[in-house]
This record gives sequence, structure tokens and C-alpha cells, in this order.
Amino acid sequence: MNKINNKNSILFIDSSISLDDVIKIKNDISNIQIFTFDYISHKLLNKNNITHKISENFLSDNILDLIQEKSYQFAEWYKIPKINSYQNFENIDLGSLFKIEFFVFLLPFLKKIFEIKNIINSYENLVIYSPNSLFSICFKFNKNIKLINENQKNENNFHYDLIKFENSFFNIEISQKTYKKLKNFINNFFNLFFKLKTNNPDILLVEFNTILYKELFFAIKKFSLNSVFYGLRRPPIWNLNSFSIFRNSKCKITTSNIQKNNSNVDHNVYLVNENFTKLIENHDKDLELFFTLNNFSFWNILKPVFIKLFQKYIFESVENIIISKKMLIDVKPKHILLLSESGKTEQIILKLSKQFGIDSSILQHGLGHDNKKGHIYNKFTGTILNDADHYFVWGNSQFRYAKEYNLSLDKIIKIGSIVHDQTFKIFTKNSGKNINQDFILLATQGPLHMHVNDYTIQANIEYENIIREICKITKQNNKKLIIKLHPYEDDSGESEIAKEIDPTIQVIKNGEILPLINSSKFMISLGTSLSNVILDAHILKKPVIRIPFGEWMGSPDQFRESSCFNIPIEEFDTILQKLFTDKKFKSKLIDQGQKFVNDCLENKGISAESIVKYFKNFLTPNSTYT
Repeated sequence: MNKINNKNSILFIDSSISLDDVIKIKNDISNIQIFTFDYISHKLLNKNNITHKISENFLSDNILDLIQEKSYQFAEWYKIPKINSYQNFENIDLGSLFKIEFFVFLLPFLKKIFEIKNIINSYENLVIYSPNSLFSICFKFNKNIKLINENQKNENNFHYDLIKFENSFFNIEISQKTYKKLKNFINNFFNLFFKLKTNNPDILLVEFNTILYKELFFAIKKFSLNSVFYGLRRPPIWNLNSFSIFRNSKCKITTSNIQKNNSNVDHNVYLVNENFTKLIENHDKDLELFFTLNNFSFWNILKPVFIKLFQKYIFESVENIIISKKMLIDVKPKHILLLSESGKTEQIILKLSKQFGIDSSILQHGLGHDNKKGHIYNKFTGTILNDADHYFVWGNSQFRYAKEYNLSLDKIIKIGSIVHDQTFKIFTKNSGKNINQDFILLATQGPLHMHVNDYTIQANIEYENIIREICKITKQNNKKLIIKLHPYEDDSGESEIAKEIDPTIQVIKNGEILPLINSSKFMISLGTSLSNVILDAHILKKPVIRIPFGEWMGSPDQFRESSCFNIPIEEFDTILQKLFTDKKFKSKLIDQGQKFVNDCLENKGISAESIVKYFKNFLTPNSTYT
């Protein structure tokens, strides 16, 4: 890039800076150039007609792909041969417990580093005005920097540090620490009703969503197996529905009283902290070399944040390992069932189960990207088989995927999808009934922060533009539209857009989506990843239009056969009209959906019973269940 050879003043902003701060600096310093680093600040400046540049425009074409690719490696820093003995407790590598959180932290962090580096290198005689959130990065490349809003706190947290609670009446955000206290209180209360009185249960259910997997809870009771719930992250009971499931399924809850072991925890935390300090002191050069991207080491920028973040979670890690080990010794489960290998609790339990010789299984719990880039992501996030003894998959499509990528086929069992058993029951119950189908359902999933492109302003602009077009086109065609947000998604402008275009459009955040799918004319799927609701719609014989967005990992192989009608937003108007006028076209889409269901799912509607029968035979070999 050609350098601008004069005295330049630039202002870096992100969502931490108020509009008043921007206007004040703009008025004080003439001709100052403004650079925005996130979509919120970009929207704010646009709304107020303030000229600015977008930081990501200073990135080279391949750097985003490189950041994504290398961040998988960086997040597994604990595998460096020279240091992998430092962070070991009870034969569990503490660094591995936070690799997902660290990965999600690294993506925007590295993006900002290279944006700032390239912007600063484009100018000479530069004066930089920066918020606290970007100051340390800026200072690495230019010492002529002025801090704005000095009182602003610079909290470096993991993406999942804050827990959100939302319903129709309130919307609150609490820290992990506060959530833990609240969860422990709830668990202790319900322990009075569901306390484990006998040990050696048949199945230990780890971090299961009670309502989503209620068919499993009831099937375990039906076939006279004993089950126990264990969760350090997820409360087993949080409303009347989940309470009812536990009461009727006779599932027990196990918790451990860590208070008795506080001194043991504190002592071990002290030892782990000592080792961590030695790691940083003895292997600073190794870490500097490891954390290098595009021949640039960012370790010195990362180092203070790295130390702070990981020291913050050492106590929790040690405590959870001690709790889990005590639980397994006390409870002595015959088998452990998990949904993935990625969560902290799941990783701890899997590692300990190997030490105790307890058999373990994971369940496929969603549609995943089944292409090469998707496989790298799946393996990293632990949504496929790595360490568990068995992998229960939904059906043929996932089995083919496992075969293609050389997963241990002898460990894989085609069992069906428990989460879709309820959908089959709804379809059977409503078969032949005249259900009101007067609206189109748009199921959304905005940027999920698991790919570096999710953090780009352009991706967020594209997402909102698609939402806006869908709203406009449905209104022009006099069709009723309901937008259902993903339960883990913040409102990414959907409500604002809907209100602007057509105030009659409903935007729903909370509640179950199945009743909405069942009552809809057809469903539109929009999101950065595959959604289970696509299968729900197919089971309920609803046509599905899929508008691809954010396919950073490429188009999934599962949709090459067009179970959904994949279209760009430019074709939506034509297809919308066709769905309402062409019965053959509509019928063809439904038939394609059924083929997809048949390929995806074994034991349709009875998968919960099927898996429990498997356990019945596995745990009691003389059983006659098949």
C-alpha cells in the first residue's frame, strides 16, 4: 500500500464508544479519519451520517481464511510438546477444557490485530485515538496514541462468560459466578425431591436438556433402567415442565458438596498456579514462536490477556475435576451418556471415565457440515466421535460421513434422533386434522461467532439485507410472516427491520418452534449453520426453502440432493408465488424432504426406546429386548 505522507489523525472506534465521544473528537480535530471495527458502531455512524472507513477492508483476501485455519491450532496450544506437562491435574490437561472458549476469543482478536497493523502501516506521521478495548494492540504498532474514554474498563472475557435469561417478562445477563451460585441453590432444593439414594445406576446422563430429551427420560423408566442426571453447567430443573419430567420419569439427580473439600481445592489450585507461572517463565520463547501468523508473532499482545483469562478459570477447573471424580467414585454408574465431547463437564467426565473403566457414549445431536472444512470444525468442537466408546448416529447419512472420514465404524450405531421423536408424535397426532396454515415461518440463525467471517461487518450487512428482502417480498405478496429467532441468538436487528417494513410481522425469541412449524404454510431456513428445524419441517411434511447465508465452510454435502429448495434471495419472490400456485411443485418439495428424512433417520419416532433397548441388552446381556 502507498503511504500517505503527511500528519494524520485517525480515530478507532467499536461498540464501546458512545456517539457523544465520536462527535466531540470529530469537532475537536479537523479532518480526522474514523475507522470502525464492528457492526454496531458501523450502524451507529451510518444512522448519523458520519463518514467512516471499515477496518476489515484493510485485510488481504486470504487472511480471514488463514485466521480461521490457524486458530484451531492456536486454541490447542497445550499440545506443544515442551509444555504439555505443566497444566495437568488428575491426568486431565486443563488447557484443553477451554479450547472452544479460547478459539472463539482468538477469532475477533486476531482479526483486529491484522486490521490495526495494516491500517497503521498505511500511514506516516500518525496520531491515533483509540478506546481502551483496542489500545494495547495499537500500542504494539505505534506509540503515538491517545486513549479516549480513559475510565472505560477493558474486560477481556470469553464469549460464554455471561449467561442470559430471557422470557416474556424479563431479560437479564449474569456472570458465570452468579449463575453457579443460583444453580447450586436450585440443585440443592430439588435434591430434596430427587436425591440419589442408591449407587451403581445404569445410565449417567451428563448435561442433558431435560425438555428436549424428555422421550429418553421416559423410555429409561419404561424399560426399568435406573438413571441419574449430572450437570455442572446445566440445571436439570428450571420450570414446571422440567420438574414434571423428573417426577414422572423417576430420574435422580446427583450433586457433590464441595464445601467439604475446599482446602483440598485451594491447595491444588495453588500448585496448578505455580506450574502455570513456571510455564510462562520457562517457555516464553516457545510460546512466542508458536503464536505466529503470517510471519508475525502476536504473543506479546496476547500474553497479558492469556495469563489473565486462564488464571481466572484455574479454580473452576480444579474444583470441577475434584467434584466429578468424587461423584463417579460415589455413584459408580455403569454407563455414561453425553451429547458431545466439547463441554468442560463432558471432557472431564470422559477423561475420568477412561481412568475408572466406565463405558461412555455420545449422541449425535444435530445436523453438521459433512464436507472437508466442516469435518475439521466438527473434530475440533467434539461433535463427532474422538474419545468416547460409542457414537449413536441418526442414520445412513451420518454413517456415510463417518465412513468417509475414517471414524471408528465398529463404535458407531445407527439409532435415530431422540430430539425428533416428539416431532413424529405431533405428526401422528395431527394426521388428518385441518390445521390452520395461514402464515410463512422464517427460522433464523444469525452469525454464531464460530467463524472469523461471522465478525465481519459485511456478513452482518448481508444477513440484515436478506431479512429485509424477505419481509418486503412477503408483504408485497400479502402473506403473513412470523420470524422465529434461534434460542441462542441475540436479536440481530430482525425486530427493528420487521417493525420498519411491516409492524404486523411477529418476531418470536422464546418458546418452542414445533407448534409454529406445524401451523405454518411452509418454512424458510436462514442461517450460518444447518438447523435441526429443517428436519422437523420435513417430518411434518412442510416445504422448506433454504436461503444460504454465511456458508464459510462451503455448502454441506447433505443438501446437494436438494432436500430443501436452495435459492439465493433474488429468486425468493418467484418461488414464493410458485409455492402458492403450483401444487405439483409444492408436492415435489415435500417428497424430497421425505427422502431426506428416510436417509437421515433410523427408528423414526421410537429412537429413544431403541437406544434404551440397546442399553438393556448391553447392561443385562441375558435380556431378550431387540
